[in-house]
Amino acid sequence: MNMRQNKHKSLKDRLQHIVIVVLLAFAAVSVIIPLVLMQIHSAVENVVTQGVESVVVNSGISRDFGLLNARLSVFRATFNIDDEWYKTESEGIVADLHQLKTVITDSEQQAVLEQLQQQFATYLKRRVWINYLLFWRSEQDQDLDAMFLLLREVITDNILMATNSGDEDLYFEQLLALTSGYRESVFEIAKLNAEEN
Repeated sequence: MNMRQNKHKSLKDRLQHIVIVVLLAFAAVSVIIPLVLMQIHSAVENVVTQGVESVVVNSGISRDFGLLNARLSVFRATFNIDDEWYKTESEGIVADLHQLKTVITDSEQQAVLEQLQQQFATYLKRRVWINYLLFWRSEQDQDLDAMFLLLREVITDNILMATNSGDEDLYFEQLLALTSGYRESVFEIAKLNAEEN
């Protein structure tokens, strides 16, 4: 019977040991799961925060690039002789480019912005010369118009003198018609040149 009690005790002890091990495992799991959940929560919160911050920064950069593109498009499409507007607008564009370079960390985008800055500086230098040529051409158009008007007046005066003296000279009337046609042709060329620019 003694052996039976030893077996019984032994079985009872084993079951107690198993219960203790299960309780210890349960306690360990009960302590470890909240700690792991807190670490996961913290990691997810960090990832989400970094992701949102990255999206905000990227959307700001995207917006800045869009505004810069719009300013460059207007600047490129607006060729006129107003140097004050060009000075103000070009300084604004240069400031926008500089501001973008300070925000962007990607080396490829930095290289693109550097190239854009160099091309814009070259554009500004060429713009001065092109603007001078446009001004010169505008002055020539005005001079041509004044010469045509003067020629028309001279021809008209000659027609009046010929009519008063009794001469019927058709050459002056033909010259008057040709002068009007030439003047219209020059206006058409000036209009096409203006549209081309």
